[in-house]
Amino acid sequence: MKSIDEVLTSVYERDYVTVPPDAGDGFRTHAELEAHVAALQGQMKAAAANLEFEKAASIRDRIKQIRSRELGLAGSRR
Repeated sequence: MKSIDEVLTSVYERDYVTVPPDAGDGFRTHAELEAHVAALQGQMKAAAANLEFEKAASIRDRIKQIRSRELGLAGSRR
C-alpha cells in the first residue's frame, strides 16, 4: 500500500509543467521587435539573392511566427 504522501507527491509531479523559454523573443519594446523583424527581413532577402531559398523560407516562417505572437494569434492558423 502507498502512503498518502506518496500519492500526493505523484499527483503533484504529474501536474507540474516546465515551459521552455523562447530563444530571442523577449522584446522589451515594440521598437526592439520591429528592429529584429527588419534584420530578419534583410537576412531573408540576402538568402534569396544568394539562391538559398530554403533558408529564406525558414526566415520568412520565423517572421510570421513572431508577427502572429505580436498580434496574439499564437496557436491559431490562418
